[in-house]
Amino acid sequence: MLLLAVDGLDARGASPHLAALAGRARRFDLAFAPHAQPGPARLALFTGRGPQALGVWTEPGERPPDTVLMPEHFRRAGYWTARVGRAVGGALEAQVAWDHAGPARGHDTAGHLATLLAEKRAQPFFIAAAFDELGPVLPVAGGGPPGPERPALAFADLPGPARAGARRRVAAATDAQRAQARKRLEDRMRRFDAALATVMTTLDAQGLRGSTVVVVVGTHGVDRGTQGALPRPDVLFEDALRVPLVIAAPGVAAGPAAALAQTTDVFPTLAELAALPAVAGLDGRSLAPALRDAAQAGREAAVSVARRDAGTIGRSVRTGSWRYTEWPDGSAELYDHGADPHEQRNLAGDARHGAQAARLRALIDAEPAGARGPAGRAGGRRPNVVLLVFDDMNVHLGAYGFPVRTPNFDRLAARGRRFERAYAQVAMCSPSRTSFLSGWRPQRTGIWDNNDPPRRPGMVPLQEHFKAHGYFTASVGKVWETRFASDFHWDLAEHDPGTEAEPGRRGPRRAPRGLADVSQYWTKTDNRDEEEPDGRRARRAAALLAEKRDKPLFLAVGFVKPHLRWIAPRSYFDLYDPAAVVLPPEPADDAADIPELAVEFEATRPGALLGSREPPTGEALRRQAIAAYYATVTFVDAQLGVVLDALDRLKLWDDTVVVALGDNGFHLGEHRGLWRKDTLFEEALRVPLVVSAPGLAQPGASTAALAELLDLYPTLTELAGIPAPAGLDGRTLVPLLRDPRAEGRAAAYSYRMVSPPPCGVSLRTARHRYTQWPDGSEELFDLSTDPDGVHDVAGRPDQAETLLALRALRARLEEPR
Repeated sequence: MLLLAVDGLDARGASPHLAALAGRARRFDLAFAPHAQPGPARLALFTGRGPQALGVWTEPGERPPDTVLMPEHFRRAGYWTARVGRAVGGALEAQVAWDHAGPARGHDTAGHLATLLAEKRAQPFFIAAAFDELGPVLPVAGGGPPGPERPALAFADLPGPARAGARRRVAAATDAQRAQARKRLEDRMRRFDAALATVMTTLDAQGLRGSTVVVVVGTHGVDRGTQGALPRPDVLFEDALRVPLVIAAPGVAAGPAAALAQTTDVFPTLAELAALPAVAGLDGRSLAPALRDAAQAGREAAVSVARRDAGTIGRSVRTGSWRYTEWPDGSAELYDHGADPHEQRNLAGDARHGAQAARLRALIDAEPAGARGPAGRAGGRRPNVVLLVFDDMNVHLGAYGFPVRTPNFDRLAARGRRFERAYAQVAMCSPSRTSFLSGWRPQRTGIWDNNDPPRRPGMVPLQEHFKAHGYFTASVGKVWETRFASDFHWDLAEHDPGTEAEPGRRGPRRAPRGLADVSQYWTKTDNRDEEEPDGRRARRAAALLAEKRDKPLFLAVGFVKPHLRWIAPRSYFDLYDPAAVVLPPEPADDAADIPELAVEFEATRPGALLGSREPPTGEALRRQAIAAYYATVTFVDAQLGVVLDALDRLKLWDDTVVVALGDNGFHLGEHRGLWRKDTLFEEALRVPLVVSAPGLAQPGASTAALAELLDLYPTLTELAGIPAPAGLDGRTLVPLLRDPRAEGRAAAYSYRMVSPPPCGVSLRTARHRYTQWPDGSEELFDLSTDPDGVHDVAGRPDQAETLLALRALRARLEEPR
């Protein structure tokens, strides 16, 4: 395999040696890059994924999560791999595994490549040669003034950090400037053509041509300045996106292909030609059918994107005869390439072409989620975001396989992605919320209990970041810890709407101190749903969704239930017969192997909950308590239904990202009588997490990949198409929204402060939960054979498998997180 990739290779440039190669190969006359800038365009070529899926808009700084790179895929299959010149570029270049990596740039690529080809090798090779030392094509230029028919965003400022006060905009190009740009382009083409001649001569001399797949591809095109402005690298015009693509391979007939192609198609094509396993989750598709039969139609459209200010995205679709582009301010472009190949006349405002524009817009929306945006609308108005947080909700829900009636949570899971293994970073309200609403791990926030003021220097609260990017932000109920809610900024914030007169409210709402009877921890009221605090919150949220706004909405709804006390209308208690509650089996000595620090607490400590009070002892009382918890869960699920009904009624699903989660779990008497959170057991840390987003792949499918609540922040910013703040500790879950089988985290980490400053740390892998305490004690549960986590095997290092697991997990705790 020999891949020759050229930055800014023009599809129309004169190149006799390239023409000679194309005359013996399959030539794709309609091949397009997904982006017109070198960094994201090169990375798209080498990963088979578009810039939106990768989240990379400049030179890549680090490997995007869950990304397979083409050379590494071939290397794992036994190929000897080499890079000559710059491949992926940026700081990521040094992170890619090659058997040989030549100088990144500033050298004779053709000469270095000829030397490698002349060496005899006993194994197949994959060599990528990037011709990026050919010299600049164009001067650095910003956007010129838009023409009378061209939207302003077609020429908007380049994205990225602005120089102090600098605006990268210039006047319209003169004829002399355009002529100079064309001359530079012709010079580059001549230099590349000479290099190609050297490479092909070497292949012939070594007898390799008949056994080598040779691909020549432009990573991106070159804007020739035909739109009236100086040429620039971040536009969505034909010249900047169309690239040459020639594939010569044994058994491939010569001639032009009818198929449209994208540079993301190169990876799956070469993998198929080499009989390598297919890579899941690619945006590209194999061109092998078009190599076998030139008449094969291939993809219906090629989609490209460009980023604009504040992370907004422009999208362009190219079919055989048309190009349609839409911008986030609602403007659009439509060009008929049959009559207007240089895109001089924008037909988007012509009513006669309305049906054509609608068809092309539908093609963008029909593209795989990664090509048009992670799972939301990349063009046009950004999606609304609705974040629903439930207090002390564990995974005892119908959607997670428990006998609890949660039809609305199940309904949301049926249209979204259910995360089977999502974990809180701290099993307590404020520390957990501060972590996932700031994107920082608890060690950075320094928040370990509910009394610590959660606002910290340097923190960028999630809703404030959305507000800074044009969202109207609203909070209803408990989102940040209630007593500190005023420390955070919202456009609208209401903790308990409708409480001024408290009309119709009946029944106690709070638990008095010093209860003598544990049964007083639950209360059946005669209220209607809308008279309960969470009922009012749900209806206020529904009303906010219905209000017409000129901005996208970020709405956070914090339901207080099923937090203690377990209070709900009587009808919900009637759904659960305590006698029918099935208690999980537990060994009589379950508590014997639990370290003291694992359950130690002070009676006054937040999170201890039932510390100095009578616990629900005995099976009968425990069943009553569990039934009361379930009743409260079903009640708050009904309030979730009020919000979901509003989304149905208002037809907002196509424009709204919806996330539902529990801030931490809650023990229901497990481990011989724990009725609390604030532990490092599975019951306190595992939480429900469901994400629904427009364009979600395989709605209703769950994922077993590990996730942390910390991942919420970067996930929502990517879904909304806004840049994430620097320094977030979470990682986006968007790859799992594209493909539920994608690889997630290797481990999820959670923490518990014992006595400041030491804390216990627990990590959850696909198989184990391992916990380490400051006094040196350890816990290890093999959840593949002990899903309830009642058999601590850390004290049995004599067993080889246990010893190996302990060593690996201890080492993982030392890795950076």
